[in-house]
Amino acid sequence: MSEVQETVRIIAFSDNATRRAEMIDAVGSRVGREGPAIEWKEIATGDAAMLEIQSDTRYDLAILDGETGKFSGIGLGKMMHDEVPEDHINYGIPLINLVARPQDEWLSRWSGASRCLLYPIDQRELSATVSELLAD
Repeated sequence: MSEVQETVRIIAFSDNATRRAEMIDAVGSRVGREGPAIEWKEIATGDAAMLEIQSDTRYDLAILDGETGKFSGIGLGKMMHDEVPEDHINYGIPLINLVARPQDEWLSRWSGASRCLLYPIDQRELSATVSELLAD
């Protein structure tokens, strides 16, 4: 996000609507206090997430629930990392995996995530991580 943007688009992925709401509430409607507005895209299934990430809509970041049952955020992150073509607008977007166990951090790194954070969500940590990744 080197040039100033008015709006950034972030995917909140989880099969659990409460978890998606927690992600969104933790980060809020702006990046930091004075950053751009956030346009959130809530997605509940891996198939829908892959369709969206491969669409013509540009996304700046994705927050993925690594504890989603059928299709975890870790697996989704790996697919996004490996299957989005290099010339696509969403190639290489930063990914944040949220996991319940510290032991899963290596899986998160393997999947291509930029950061791995632990549940329960720490609002300050998640918000700061989003700001940091979007500032790069």
